[in-house]
Amino acid sequence: MEVFVEDIIDIVQNLIENFGPFIGIIVIIFESMFPIVPLAIFIALNILVYGPVWGYILSWMATIIGCMLSFVVFRNFFHRYINKIFKNKKRYQKLRRWISNVRFSHLVLLVALPFTPAFAVNISAGLSDISKRKFFLAILVGKPFMVYFWGYVGYNFFEIFSRPRVLLDVVLLLTVAYIVSLIVERKLKIK
Repeated sequence: MEVFVEDIIDIVQNLIENFGPFIGIIVIIFESMFPIVPLAIFIALNILVYGPVWGYILSWMATIIGCMLSFVVFRNFFHRYINKIFKNKKRYQKLRRWISNVRFSHLVLLVALPFTPAFAVNISAGLSDISKRKFFLAILVGKPFMVYFWGYVGYNFFEIFSRPRVLLDVVLLLTVAYIVSLIVERKLKIK
């Protein structure tokens, strides 16, 4: 499995270097809907190839586009169908209501957490009754922190436990994301 992942990384890095930022953006958008390889790898590759500023901006934009595209696809093409299939399933309806009513600040925290699978959040939000505006604002506020984490801290999960400063950075980033989400929540009156 490790060799497979390394082969994919080499292929994507060569594509990004040879065909420009378009490939780096497309790969991250694709990953938001079909998580084959962790997003952290693609963000790290963009930052490696394009530098810290442009790599970050490309990764952030692509993540926003990918999340919204996934949300819109599930909202427009699967929302009614899936909800009709599970309309008599109490656990599904209870989960769907809970997701639909999640507070904006909590959604931002969920989106900002580096280890939250973006595709699962996108699909769940698309199948729920969360407004497009609320979801878009949540990813707009939360994703910069997640992209920063994966781009600058690294994508090695075990590195976090060997370097306490990394854990402190994660807590600090999540705190900032939460504070920003509360400000946005109050200013725009989002529930």
